[in-house]
Amino acid sequence: MSSTKDQVNLGLAKNNSQKKKKKKKKIGIKIET
Repeated sequence: MSSTKDQVNLGLAKNNSQKKKKKKKKIGIKIET
């Protein structure tokens, strides 16, 4: 059970980091343009 929970937590962390990166990229593009 613990191993599956860890995998889910890692997946959520990856999704959160990807969302943050996308937001930063969008903000950077807006500033550049």
